[in-house]
Order: sequence, then C-alpha cells, then structure tokens
Amino acid sequence: NYLLFFPGSRPAHFAAFSLLCLDSINYLLDAHPDLHVIFSIPSSIPEDLVLTFTQQASKLDRVFILKGESLDFMAISKLMVSLPGTNTAEAMYMKCPMITVAPLNKPELISLDGLLGLFVKIPFLGKLLMAVIIRYLKRKIRFVSLPNKIHNKPIVPEFIKVFTPLELFQCINSYYSHEDKLSNIKESLQLCSQTKRTDEYIISKLFDKF
Repeated sequence: NYLLFFPGSRPAHFAAFSLLCLDSINYLLDAHPDLHVIFSIPSSIPEDLVLTFTQQASKLDRVFILKGESLDFMAISKLMVSLPGTNTAEAMYMKCPMITVAPLNKPELISLDGLLGLFVKIPFLGKLLMAVIIRYLKRKIRFVSLPNKIHNKPIVPEFIKVFTPLELFQCINSYYSHEDKLSNIKESLQLCSQTKRTDEYIISKLFDKF
C-alpha cells in the first residue's frame, strides 16, 4: 500500500510542498498502519535540500526518500499525490490513480513573466496584485493537471486552495481510504480517448510558447 508523492522539480516548490506533505503524513500514518510513503526526488533538486528534507523525514516511520524512474514508482503505488506537471501525464499513461494539488499557501512561488513578474515583487502592493491575479487565474484556467487538460474534462481530481496539513490529509484520505473512488479514477484513465496522444499534446504546448 504505497502512497506516492511528487513534491515538484523546482527547488522552491519542492521545499514548500514537501514540508506541507510531511506534516500531513503524520495523520496518514496514524490512520493507516499498513501505509508506506514514497517521495520521488527529481534530479533537479540540490543535494543540500535533499539532505535537509531527508533529515526531517527520518523522524517518521514508513517514509522512503527515493531517486529513480518515476514510472517504476507509479507501477507499485495505490495513489499518487502531485503538483501540476508532466508527471501527471506519465501517471495517466501508467493508469495510476492520482490527485493533483496546487497549494496557494505561498503565492509568491507562482512564476509570472514580464512586467507582472516585476510588479508582484513590490512590497505590499505586490501581495495585493498577486491576490487579484490568483482570483483571475482560478476563473480563467479550467484545469491544471495534464490528463484533464488533454481531454478537456475532469478525469482526475484537482484541488487549488490554501491547505493546512490537516486539510491536505483529509483531501488525500478521502481517496486513499475509498477503493471505489480509486477504481473510478483508474477506469476513467483507461477509458481516455487516444485521439490526442500525450507526447503530441506536450510538444504542441511547447511550440505555443514560441
């Protein structure tokens, strides 16, 4: 019974999300004595940050900090918890039940290009502007995970909000504890239309930026 976490490939995102996850895992380990947790560590994370995180995680039992092939981790996992990213497309390919979370606990970690990226760094005014931008983006952007984007429908659950550790636990537990929900997600992934291939979608999005 493995629960798989992908805490992000950007160091700042990794630092913020992994700490939130560790605080939530305390609740999960208490609720599920047979639960084992895998944290997949991307190669882009500096070793000093990995070491700090490993030391924090060492206080918890049944938590494994691993570097390796993400597909191998997905193949043995009951549920994956991830930030938005290409690993959500990999999980779709592997038919691995997943939930995508986008914590808004630290809005300053949201990357903005151009003048907006400069304006949000202005003291006080920047925080107000970022709050307005987040409200706008939540209305404008329909989906954040790639399976939902590719098929333009809610195939896997998404949660975009400010999380407390207890709320993140409740969110994860509401799926991990219910085999019917996990089966429904897996069935939805299996029934995904093959008219839009994952690799073609990602490449098309890369070209959209040029």
